[in-house]
Amino acid sequence: MITLTKKLFKAYSGTHKTMKFISTLCFISLSLIKKIDFIQKHDIHEYWVEQNRKKFGYIDTIGNVIEFETDINNCNLLYKNIPHLHHFYKNENTTILNYYNKNHEKSHIITPSWEKKFVWKDTTLSESIHDNSYYRCNYFGSLYIYNFSNHKMLLLELQGKSRRNYFQQQVWVDGISFSVNIANQLSIQELKRSKMEELFFHQLSEEAMLRKMRIYSIGDLFYILLHYNNNSIHLLTVKKIGFIEKYQLVGTLNIKGKKTIIDSDIQYPFVITTTANELDIYEIKSNVFVEKIITKVMPNLPSYTSILFHQNWILFNGQSSVLYFVYLVYS
Repeated sequence: MITLTKKLFKAYSGTHKTMKFISTLCFISLSLIKKIDFIQKHDIHEYWVEQNRKKFGYIDTIGNVIEFETDINNCNLLYKNIPHLHHFYKNENTTILNYYNKNHEKSHIITPSWEKKFVWKDTTLSESIHDNSYYRCNYFGSLYIYNFSNHKMLLLELQGKSRRNYFQQQVWVDGISFSVNIANQLSIQELKRSKMEELFFHQLSEEAMLRKMRIYSIGDLFYILLHYNNNSIHLLTVKKIGFIEKYQLVGTLNIKGKKTIIDSDIQYPFVITTTANELDIYEIKSNVFVEKIITKVMPNLPSYTSILFHQNWILFNGQSSVLYFVYLVYS
């Protein structure tokens, strides 16, 4: 077992390319569960990761926004006590604060030179920033695009082969919309000539409702993790065909947990699933094969509702004043 030190953290928590190279040469193992005490005494609501995946942190249940330092033992307070803070998004110098106020949902965009607040009469499905614009979509597929240069708003609709335009999940990757509607139909769309054009449509094989969707992209490959309410996880691999600007399904993997899976996440080439007292790590061997490489029983894990798998860290939410995490090391 490799001893956890700050020096080793810097060596082993680098880019995806470094992780991929190491994983092909070494066996992966886990350190003991750690805990870090913080001054604040409030539950962790959710974790956030900057769009470029360099910085990450969490928001707590009273609206504090925390950013981790490199060694995770220290953190910075970015925003303090924002009432009813629901979601935090960060992209380099631009921040989005999504919160509830006076029976309405609001989005507060903060840049170094200006700020803008929007009041919504519906519920936000997703928010993102791409190409000097703010993207916001509701559960009915209404897409608002606010241009930072001319400060004009464009209203579009997510349209495609399906007319079942009530959506369960949506994730943005560099201006590309990945969405799953109420009929479990996956659609990939991009903004072209002032409208959203559907470049991929796929009827998912699972009928259960979708609990979570995560996307991990590498070049022209997109790994789509779909976590369903019936304890099953599907991993779709979609490839972008550049010369025709379309997407093609090149692989499907299924993971079925024997115990109730609380949460899951992906960081290629690994997929993480967690239960109340167990952590499983799967390695993607090909587009059609995944292998479980580690099962770690964690009997003292506190109650939690979600995890974040980022760099070498697996972090658990929900515990007041302490942060429980697992650190991946290679031996």
